[in-house]
Amino acid sequence: MTEGSDLPSSESRALTVIAQPEPANDNRPHRQTRRVAAFLTQVIANARQVPQTCEKRRAEPNEVIAAYRETMAKIQKLNSQAS
Repeated sequence: MTEGSDLPSSESRALTVIAQPEPANDNRPHRQTRRVAAFLTQVIANARQVPQTCEKRRAEPNEVIAAYRETMAKIQKLNSQAS
């Protein structure tokens, strides 16, 4: 706006790209870093025999099958109620 006037000036103040931004010098693969960090955390926990990684490593097959069947029964029940 021009000084002393409530009207906007005729010049544009829109932001426009006048040059392409320079590429960042950061060539680190960020996703890969996260994966490596999670993997290293698991390796360290296993090496130190952290109780959670030892005690809760895997469920027995019969426990998994029972949990799967229970989940499927719940889903089927919900689907039948929705119909």
